[in-house]
Amino acid sequence: MRVPRRGSILDLFLIFLFVLCLLGVFFRWYELHGQQSSVELQELSVYAVLPDIDPRVAGSLEVGEALYNASGEYFGRVLEVKLLPARVTMLHEGKHYSGTWDEGVRGTLELRIGFSGSKTQGRVLWHGTRELLVGERIELFGARTGFCLTLRNFPEIQTE
Repeated sequence: MRVPRRGSILDLFLIFLFVLCLLGVFFRWYELHGQQSSVELQELSVYAVLPDIDPRVAGSLEVGEALYNASGEYFGRVLEVKLLPARVTMLHEGKHYSGTWDEGVRGTLELRIGFSGSKTQGRVLWHGTRELLVGERIELFGARTGFCLTLRNFPEIQTE
């Protein structure tokens, strides 16, 4: 005689966990991909700084030059290039001295980079997908040089 198999509470609990996992995957996918179609892209810009560089790096960047990220994707275009004197602080016999380097020796490069993105809820999304943050370091490549910038501010975003 055959004994019918009956499920236990543990089986029901495992099925319930499996269904919850599937729902979690669905909601995460919807959060990442479902909202992208409704994001309207616009031209934005970001100010970035590259401190303490050789002045020749500034000479290798031109306004309008295309910039690419480390994976080779188009990031944006250079809108403005400024070379400022680099700040220097020295310690000599227990005293701090500060000043600036001559622009021909060391400099601080300030860039304004235009890119396609969106602004939602106070966040800036590059191409509507990747969040960019103030203070973030990002590696970019131009036609003749590559560098690692620190994002400074987004002029289109009002900060209070």
